[in-house]
Amino acid sequence: MLNLDDLRGGLKAARHALMAVWLAGLIIPGAARAQPAADLLDQGWTPEFIQRWSYASQGSRLMPMSWLRALEQADKPAPFLDRAFMASLGYLPGESADGTPLELPIGFAIDSQDSGNFARTGFTWFAGQGSSEDWVGMNCAACHTGQITFGAATLRVQGAPGRGNFQVLMEQLIAALAATRADNAKFTRFAAAVLGSNNSAANRNTLRNALGTHLQWVQKVETTSRSGLRYGFGRLDAIGHILNKVALLLDERNAAARPADAPVSYPQIWNAPQHDFVQWNGIAGNQPTSTPTWILSSISDSPFDIGALGRNAGEVIGVFGDVNTASRGLFLGGVRSSLNIRNLVLMEQALDRLRSPRWPETVLGPIDAAARQRGDELFDARCKTCHAPLARDDLTSRITAQMAPATAKNRPAPADLRGRSVTGPSLTDPAMVCNTATFQARSGFLAGTQPVNSPTPSVRVQAVDSGEVLLSGLVRAALVSKVREIGETAVALRFGFDAMDVVMPRPQARRTTVSPSLAPQGRDDRCLSTPNVLIAYKARPLNGIWATAPYLHNGSVISLYELLLPPDQRRKTFFTGTSRFDPRNVGFVPDQAADNPFRFSTVDATGRPLRGNSNAGHDYGNAQLTEQNRRDLVEYLKSL
Repeated sequence: MLNLDDLRGGLKAARHALMAVWLAGLIIPGAARAQPAADLLDQGWTPEFIQRWSYASQGSRLMPMSWLRALEQADKPAPFLDRAFMASLGYLPGESADGTPLELPIGFAIDSQDSGNFARTGFTWFAGQGSSEDWVGMNCAACHTGQITFGAATLRVQGAPGRGNFQVLMEQLIAALAATRADNAKFTRFAAAVLGSNNSAANRNTLRNALGTHLQWVQKVETTSRSGLRYGFGRLDAIGHILNKVALLLDERNAAARPADAPVSYPQIWNAPQHDFVQWNGIAGNQPTSTPTWILSSISDSPFDIGALGRNAGEVIGVFGDVNTASRGLFLGGVRSSLNIRNLVLMEQALDRLRSPRWPETVLGPIDAAARQRGDELFDARCKTCHAPLARDDLTSRITAQMAPATAKNRPAPADLRGRSVTGPSLTDPAMVCNTATFQARSGFLAGTQPVNSPTPSVRVQAVDSGEVLLSGLVRAALVSKVREIGETAVALRFGFDAMDVVMPRPQARRTTVSPSLAPQGRDDRCLSTPNVLIAYKARPLNGIWATAPYLHNGSVISLYELLLPPDQRRKTFFTGTSRFDPRNVGFVPDQAADNPFRFSTVDATGRPLRGNSNAGHDYGNAQLTEQNRRDLVEYLKSL
């Protein structure tokens, strides 16, 4: 007879064993150690854990590692991976625990897998080459590792917004690839480094053709999302890029789908597994998959969650993941992809252990206890309704998103809330929520299939459909082909797994979208008068908020202090790029300097609010606050 106690113990041991293997690096080829976190931030991760987080591949494949290692900058023979150059783009230099410099910046991960059946990264560039060449892509740490400097101190903040300038990174990378192919001297050096002993005339010709093919694809992906709005440091229109990439994979006629012109700050990701909805607009459901109670309670304090896997799979597809939509004859209509299931699951579970950073008083100065107490009382009276307090060591309580509609007209009827809680309007920049809510593109092979979590079996994907329907459909198809890896991982974590269609986004009623042919202002006007819970921004607990500047969803307010000012008193321009911290106002130093070169402006040349950059919003009676009130609230927010 089956002994449940023995089964529970065995499965729990299996989960711990798999996590231990992951941390030991046995399933992450080529991983290197990352710089350890400062103990004084008390975030709960060991240096070994940080090492794995920083360099584990999720299946992202930007270019062959041998190419990136040999690639020169477009306008000079200096290496593209030069540490100073990558740091100038906002990407943190990798260092081992003992301070040894590493070749790749933090979050640039080596992907080693058989790519023989991949659509875009399965090519070869020399005769006799195998199908398992190392590629390099990005993982969560590239965008979610923060750094703060004050005086001689440097603090790495795990899970905090990074400062990477993704827009310029891709522009520089494409320029470097194009220059390498066009400039014979550059190509000769590139070929010698890439090919080594295989450096024959025939192989050089093969390499040049492969370089051209890959460059053409990378250019097409980036052109699809090209925006005239400059992002600067620490901002990216991630949703725009992901939806455009999905649309392109489904049908290349979608190449001009929509500019990704609504950049947002990289959000902090501590407590992410506890949120019921994630992303700034709450589009991605994050409720744990339901399973028998005894499994959750006795096997895993962080259950395997197919929903979270789907959400993270969508991110990888958008960030250099390879999806072969021509392979859809696989089991249940799945398509082959480069998704690394084990690492996606284990990195999500790693977040279960991540605490928000503690204000380091020995570095940034002590918190004024009396002011903090007064600020606590003010916060309780004014802010707690939307920003429910959460203890730093509380890594289990579920967090209910409070959605603040962009305008009062966006507030939906109770029947259309889709599980979300709604507060008063935010009146903040609408570009991100309106772009997402109005996105439409050709659906390719998904047309006629049943949407993920469709409310009724009769509903089918249309020939042109919404971004969320296309994203969830492609994610499902990619995960179906990974059923074996999902099963193996799930069994190691607990017994079995739930339905494959529980993926991002969670069940939602289909909604009316706005024609993509309208100009941005026309789309926004219609969007802002449509009741829709997704045309809203999410409020969350503010623990660790001190380490996440700049503020508002689009990074348009430089400090916590300025966030408490009436919008018309906030500065209209400031500079970004630096990690130098201002502990009084709580934000980064806003003045122009060599390490702070990007001029962020909330208005255009005529003084009108710049779409995507407006710093209006989050004004809940700020004019009523006194200077002392603001300083007291800032002291309280430091303590969270």
